[in-house]
Amino acid sequence: MPICVFLLAFCVHSSKAQIGRYADSLQIKTYVTIEYDHYRPKKIDVKKVFCNYCNQNQKKHLKLLAWQLAYIERFDSKNVIQKGERRITLLIRMSKKDLIALKEEE
Repeated sequence: MPICVFLLAFCVHSSKAQIGRYADSLQIKTYVTIEYDHYRPKKIDVKKVFCNYCNQNQKKHLKLLAWQLAYIERFDSKNVIQKGERRITLLIRMSKKDLIALKEEE
């Protein structure tokens, strides 16, 4: 019986720690394509930024951030192909305060 109470208390505490860490953050999905020719990236293009509550300025900044993340991942072994187009989904996690700061920044 005391072990069950201890495990229950531990599980409740662990779940609150996880929620608190992500409570103030937003996750924004982006679709990016990377064109390869002979295993070398030729072009990186951000196709879509999924953010219903963002204005155009925020989407522009998120698109630039997605492009930078794709640039970093362009030589990752799971993304490289011999020839063609690789489509990847990038998730950008940022706090609500940072997103509001992008709105105020022109």
